[in-house]
Amino acid sequence: MARHKPRLVFNLHPRVFGGTESFFLRLAVALRKDFAPVFISPRLGPALSRAASFGFETALVREGRGSARKLLQIAPSLLQSNYYLPFMAMAGKELGVPHVWRVGGHPDLVLAHLSAPDREAFLKMMSLLSDKIICASRFIARPFAAAGLEDAAVINNGVSLPSRALPAFREGNPFKIAMVAHLHPQKRHEDFIRAAGELLRGPRMYEFVIFGNALADQRTYAAGLKKMARELGAGGKIKIRAFSGDASAALADCHAFALPAENEGASNAILEAMALGLPAVVARSGGNAELVAHRKTGLIIPAREPRALVAAIEVLASNPGLRLRIGQAAREAAKRSFSIEASAARYARLYASLL
Repeated sequence: MARHKPRLVFNLHPRVFGGTESFFLRLAVALRKDFAPVFISPRLGPALSRAASFGFETALVREGRGSARKLLQIAPSLLQSNYYLPFMAMAGKELGVPHVWRVGGHPDLVLAHLSAPDREAFLKMMSLLSDKIICASRFIARPFAAAGLEDAAVINNGVSLPSRALPAFREGNPFKIAMVAHLHPQKRHEDFIRAAGELLRGPRMYEFVIFGNALADQRTYAAGLKKMARELGAGGKIKIRAFSGDASAALADCHAFALPAENEGASNAILEAMALGLPAVVARSGGNAELVAHRKTGLIIPAREPRALVAAIEVLASNPGLRLRIGQAAREAAKRSFSIEASAARYARLYASLL
């Protein structure tokens, strides 16, 4: 008789399909051989629709009274929370089902509305309600350790390695740099645009493009970015485009990648660029700096310093040999340390230990 695969239930954001959600789908595909992933969300949105298009079972489950009963109907073997929402953890206790809390954002930022003592209490509550906490970077794990929760595991996100890297040398101009990030202040798009404006005043031909979408509460920020891009863009050479969710397609004709984000947990876009063999310029802030080795697999610059971004882009644009070496090393690092297969294997071992 065929063995039933354990049913892993993951929650997805109801309004966003970004790097985090893309990672969960890649993870689920990699786990499919031994597990049966199920995705839930309080309403139908882009992430749940994408999960359904991959052939995964999906369900609408709203936080609040009745959520445990609804989850029981799904017959979960294990529940995994992927955001700072406690309802799945509480349901796990009620149903007697193992619960994992995967954390992708830094508690001090996501829980900034709470006082420092209340944030620490929230982290301890997470630990009490969970069989295991997984952090996407050491940066995210530190507040848990500071609260005395030393057993939080760090499992890096993983990416699929394209069969071919992008060409290291492209003939002709302009030199094209891309940024892939939701239009949110944490990403520091304004640093990218200011650096672009300065570089466009020089003799070299450049083109800059931001791929990102804005949620309703960030429309004012997005409008300000578009205004800045028009003013500094020297005839449309700084573009802001909607992001389809396919980083490989967005970066296909680029020479380099940049992400000056501040205090980000761990950017999937950086890993996507590395997997394509693109040199990435990242800010020395948060978990992103853990992904890149300076002048080996990327360039690391101080946060909130557009002039440093200018200098790093000039180095890459004027030194194709360095660009090639960094790109090749980045792709090897993605294959060796940040593959979806390696990440899924660690998750699978953890799940198996709890079932």
